[in-house]
Amino acid sequence: MSVEEYQRIYDEAFEYLLEFEEVDQELIVDHLNDYDEKAADSIEELYYGLLVSAQTRRAMPNSIGDISQLEDLLYGFDPKNVVEQYTSWEDFFKQVEQSDEVSPPGRFEIDNPYSHWVQFSKSVISAGEFLSDYNDVGEVDELISDTERGDESTRLDVPLLLSDEVHGIGFATGCDFLKENGYPEFVKPDVHIRDIFEGAGISEPDTDDIELFEDAIKFARTIDVLPYKVDKLFWIVGSGRFPEVSTPDGSEFTITTDKDDFLSRL
Repeated sequence: MSVEEYQRIYDEAFEYLLEFEEVDQELIVDHLNDYDEKAADSIEELYYGLLVSAQTRRAMPNSIGDISQLEDLLYGFDPKNVVEQYTSWEDFFKQVEQSDEVSPPGRFEIDNPYSHWVQFSKSVISAGEFLSDYNDVGEVDELISDTERGDESTRLDVPLLLSDEVHGIGFATGCDFLKENGYPEFVKPDVHIRDIFEGAGISEPDTDDIELFEDAIKFARTIDVLPYKVDKLFWIVGSGRFPEVSTPDGSEFTITTDKDDFLSRL
């Protein structure tokens, strides 16, 4: 596709959202530029964000509950302290199970390898081990900046590293963790990006996550837009959600979008 075709698709997404009377340009722009607000200021915030990403699979959030409840058991989300205090995921699992301070909604079945709490406990320890190699968030920034300065194959290194080192983190969730914690040069190859990119002919049908990621980065670079903004714009078109905005009754502000309707306009 040409630069003009890429730009038209991006602009059309804007126009599509603006046709909803509840949406104005300021609302869209604010959401596309909120990546700075999400940037982690500490290694503890990164650890927390990594655990949030690790428990996003399927119905796991319903079993794990509010991760912030685990702050004391995870020593203020200090990864170095966590790996010093817990010698295995079983140690952490038992500590949560026996705690009087937290009451997660899920069942505790230590002998069931598919148990959400078994899976999450493995994520807690492996994520702690991974981040304990870094003294502060600046060292993580340096690692990621090095990949951002490289070519597309180099950019893949960090989410692939996360998927290798942290239990429960796949390539897509690794990308999600990065873009949601202050690294706007990454996109998550999720269902909305997939449907829109394949439907618009940007990506081949049934492309894998890595190829979809590369297509999204190429799209963003071609029209000189941060990958985060491409991700967020098409995610809103696909989901209709504005997570940071509440309605008067306190619920999340949403609009009824339709990906097929958007694609038909292209």
